[in-house]
Amino acid sequence: MAKYTMVNKRELLEFAHREGFHLIVNEKMKKCYDTEGYLLVRNLIEPKEIERIKIALEISKDIVNNRINIIDGGGESAKSSQMTLWTKVSDDVIGATIASEKVAGTMDTLLGGEVYHYTTKLMQKDPENKGAFCWHQDYGYFYTDGNLYPDMMGTAYIAVDNCVRENGCLQVIPGSHKMGRLDHVAEGTQRAINNKRLADIRDRFHTICVEMQPGDCLFFHSNLIHSAGRNESSLRRWCLLIAYNRKDNDPIYKHPFPNYTPLVIRPNSDIIKASTSLKIDQSAFFGQDENTANNASIG
Repeated sequence: MAKYTMVNKRELLEFAHREGFHLIVNEKMKKCYDTEGYLLVRNLIEPKEIERIKIALEISKDIVNNRINIIDGGGESAKSSQMTLWTKVSDDVIGATIASEKVAGTMDTLLGGEVYHYTTKLMQKDPENKGAFCWHQDYGYFYTDGNLYPDMMGTAYIAVDNCVRENGCLQVIPGSHKMGRLDHVAEGTQRAINNKRLADIRDRFHTICVEMQPGDCLFFHSNLIHSAGRNESSLRRWCLLIAYNRKDNDPIYKHPFPNYTPLVIRPNSDIIKASTSLKIDQSAFFGQDENTANNASIG
């Protein structure tokens, strides 16, 4: 039985993007992001676009060759998932998506100023992959990079495959971004919110499973508490996570990720026009040794 009365049992809020139309963030959408800590837009990446993205990721040898293992804890029960992380915007379908009006332009509006690309990650959970992602805030990582303002950072989470409960979809605690940055501890090669604090939060606040179809996009605040469960199914779960930072939140410390680099917003039509042959510079990939040293696997 819960120790406290549930104070914020919220339903998942979502908005639909009409194919072929320009996305405009209205007052209701902005309020959702500010209040709940996320904005879920169904079908933001249209079917023809997500198909090109999927092809590009699946045929790229660089994605496979630069995978790193993300371990979810210590001891004999620890499991791992795979991730490929890079830091530069390339001239291909992924770069066109990162810089598109409907992704980067939307983040400009949600974060209240000019943004630049921080990192892109492809999370890869193959069928029956038992690795989980611990409960954390992205700012639990970004803070140690020297980024001073959590309100100036956010992530666009794009479903490449179906993301459902059975294959370990994302879970979020709505409104938790208002709690500020919480203490994180090392869990395997991840960082996780202190277990005692997390238990108290989950007693009091509601958790939502964010089931998504390919092309759905969840924009979320850097302090939103979230996790992803194990893939117990026969379904693959790949998702693309693009992190953005505002121009005026340039990190104050030397760190392995980009400082402010202007991001030229590109028309949405470039996603269809751009090449499916990825052209990511090898120097942009984040290696296993760097991940272990920096404990920066999923922030």
